[in-house]
Amino acid sequence: MKIVIYITLIVGLISCNRHTCQTIDDKTCQEFRQHLNVIKGQYRHETTYVSDYRKSLSYISRVTGYWSNADYSSTVGFRKKKDYNIAIRHWEKWYRNNRCLLTRQYVDSVMTKKNK
Repeated sequence: MKIVIYITLIVGLISCNRHTCQTIDDKTCQEFRQHLNVIKGQYRHETTYVSDYRKSLSYISRVTGYWSNADYSSTVGFRKKKDYNIAIRHWEKWYRNNRCLLTRQYVDSVMTKKNK
């Protein structure tokens, strides 16, 4: 009897950890990943337009609510590798945890908010 209870408990815990989305906005998720790839590409010294980089940095920062230590002025990029790694890890974790909520409506709402 204890074995049945343990198996039921383990299966229940495993199923609670599996987070599946009812619906995923593939287009918006792809847009998020594309902006993240622009930032990663610039860091790897791939050819990137400054305007594209700034747009991607602004998009990712507004959507996630995490403003990194990247340089937002006339130069682009991160001054320290540590800052880059922290930001990328944060944004990727945010995406994993929130991709179910990442919809066009959500993105539009955060992109139109005024900076406070």
